[in-house]
Amino acid sequence: MLTLWLPALIPSWRFFDRIGPAPSIEYSLAAGDDDWRDVRPRPARVSQVAMVGRLLWNRRWNERLYLISCAERLLDDPTIERVDELCSRVAEIVRAEHGAPGDAAAVSIRIRIVEATRQDGRIVRRVVFVSDARPLAGGSRPAAR
Repeated sequence: MLTLWLPALIPSWRFFDRIGPAPSIEYSLAAGDDDWRDVRPRPARVSQVAMVGRLLWNRRWNERLYLISCAERLLDDPTIERVDELCSRVAEIVRAEHGAPGDAAAVSIRIRIVEATRQDGRIVRRVVFVSDARPLAGGSRPAAR
């Protein structure tokens, strides 16, 4: 019984798998398009009232943290299920924010994961994952080629 309660009473500080900048997740709506957009861009300005409200409830930020967690797990151990989960979540966000185009089945979405590191005083962005094109309507299966 003590082995069950001990981790709750004395927390472990090794809860981070790795320490470093979080990867960013971007999407593109055309198969050959290089117009990549951040999935959940940070607002340029947040009012003080909104900041106080975010202390209590911030659904969009929690969703962003979940997507980053999905991306990190995908990079650590790539599986088709992890790719499907991340792609379907991003497709849901894009459809909710921008609305589905008239023929959403004909529109493709791709996602990519970008890591940023600091080298010689500069920030260097490196693309570490790019998904196949998938239909925006479903978001989980690769589009036919």
